[in-house]
Amino acid sequence: MSLIIIGQNISQTGFDVYLNDSFLVFLPFEQDSIYNLVIPDPGIQGFILTICDNDHPDCCNEREFENPCYDPENDCNIVFEEIGNPECDGDNIYMSLIIIGQNISQTGFDVYLNDSFLVFLPFEQDSIYNLVIPDPGSQGFILTICANDHPDCCHEREFENPCYDPEAECSVVFEEVGNPECDGDNIYMSLIIIGQNISQTGFDVYLNDSFLVFLPFEQDSTYNLVIPDPGTQGFILTICDNDHPDCCNEREFENPCYDPEAECSVVFEEVGNPECDGDNIYMSLIIIGQNVSQTGFDVYLNDSFLVFLPFEQDSIYNLVIPDPGSQGFILTICANDHPDCCNEREFDNPCYDPEAECSIVFEETSDLLCENGQIVTSLIIIGQNTSMTGYDVFVNDSMVLYLPFDPDSVYQISVPDPGTEEVIMTICDHENSACCRARSFENPCALQGLCWLENLEAEAFISGQDSIELEISYDLGGSCTELQTCLIWVEQNSPAEIVVLDQNISHKFAKINVDTINIKLCFTEPFDTCIGVKVLNPFISSVGTEDIIPVHFYWTNGNIHIINQGLPIEDLMLYDNMGKMIFENDDVQDRSVFIPDLHSGMYHIMYKKEGKILHSKLMVFK
Repeated sequence: MSLIIIGQNISQTGFDVYLNDSFLVFLPFEQDSIYNLVIPDPGIQGFILTICDNDHPDCCNEREFENPCYDPENDCNIVFEEIGNPECDGDNIYMSLIIIGQNISQTGFDVYLNDSFLVFLPFEQDSIYNLVIPDPGSQGFILTICANDHPDCCHEREFENPCYDPEAECSVVFEEVGNPECDGDNIYMSLIIIGQNISQTGFDVYLNDSFLVFLPFEQDSTYNLVIPDPGTQGFILTICDNDHPDCCNEREFENPCYDPEAECSVVFEEVGNPECDGDNIYMSLIIIGQNVSQTGFDVYLNDSFLVFLPFEQDSIYNLVIPDPGSQGFILTICANDHPDCCNEREFDNPCYDPEAECSIVFEETSDLLCENGQIVTSLIIIGQNTSMTGYDVFVNDSMVLYLPFDPDSVYQISVPDPGTEEVIMTICDHENSACCRARSFENPCALQGLCWLENLEAEAFISGQDSIELEISYDLGGSCTELQTCLIWVEQNSPAEIVVLDQNISHKFAKINVDTINIKLCFTEPFDTCIGVKVLNPFISSVGTEDIIPVHFYWTNGNIHIINQGLPIEDLMLYDNMGKMIFENDDVQDRSVFIPDLHSGMYHIMYKKEGKILHSKLMVFK
């Protein structure tokens, strides 16, 4: 383009020409005032020329022109490639790039490191640019380059970080500059934050463990913070590297806004009417606090904690409340850091239906125990259309306990021993005495001092030429002491051994000529407290049978199948693994015996062949 440039009281050395605020060219003074300009296409619809007297940089004029090269149909495009490899020198990465753009403004390029603005590169005709990048501290980094006048015309690439050292540890330290100051509801403070092996994208700042702000990385390490008054005497700042959330440091500071004389108060009002949707109440509240921590509010429903609401600047909060089942409910809202700074209000329950039936069910999750004259257990209590304020517990029609409502439905019970063998426990909705459930339990305190035997198991083995080794195990019921003893009885013989409780028993005795051995385990006092079991005699089932062809048994579909060679079986007895006889047949003629009720497990078969009693094992699978 050609221009006539005329100046008044100018130096007449010439003119400096700027394109969109970037220096373009110097024009030496011409007497005829006519100048020819060659302007690189800025890539935009219009451009601004600013012309200044060379010796008077504040003596200027500017005008806007339409760009004759502009074509709105052409797309902007940027590509870039590194020249050589990026190099690390100290805390910086040095790299050279070729950046080429199509339909760009030619004013320059904006460069972003991991989405944070890094630098502006003025346009170069040779397309070569040198970059100095602060070490981001991560294994790789992303460069994004955009046309300066087209922020949506960008290209990005990922590079390996030559400064990255996986062995180096990240650390953050910070110090305040001057003293924190209070202005209204905010604390103002300046910090110097220094990090070793950090990402240099910036820092995440937490106030009393709640996220406060992200601080973009500053080369001079100085940062200004505005902190909402937490309302407490002190506060904790935690600062973490943005890309390394476990690389943090924390410090405690005195709160310059704290006034121990100022009173805390909370008020709240509903916005619109609470609404019922299914099993929940939906309502919006305006909550306003004076001298509160601004961390948030704790909300209680009928004295049970419901939810924590993080502080909102607009003071509007949305609540979802489980239907308490009662005609009304009480909301109590407290400042999170001042549990005694609360306000409560009562509301009508929009979900309440007086026609709906109330019901309660409860189950114990642990055995009832007797401890120091108290019956203790754990219960799950579930109510339908109950008040959700809590439950009244009755033992034998006498109220003994109130249980405040617990959302997880689990309650620890401790009630006095009523002195009866049977305990009738009745649980009622606290606000609806007609909504109850009663159950009967054995009183564990009535059984205290009693001791009994249960789950006796025994097995017999050949031990030497003329003796049998008997292994016995059992469980104890009730309250047994180490002083109580029991006796082992075998067949009709005298007691074989006196043993102390809480021990498994191994006892040897002489062989006897019976198919099964009857064993009893009895207390010394009272003598008639016994339990018994039968076991197979290992001598009878094995001695003198070497030349007899054994019989094989297997089980399918409720049938015991018999594979027999030689003389037939004269008798067959089936025992379970505890020695209890469950089947007997003294005339086995068929190849199978139908016994439909067997459970999976090991069984023993005693059968007589050629005048001898033999033993075989049978495994049943279902």
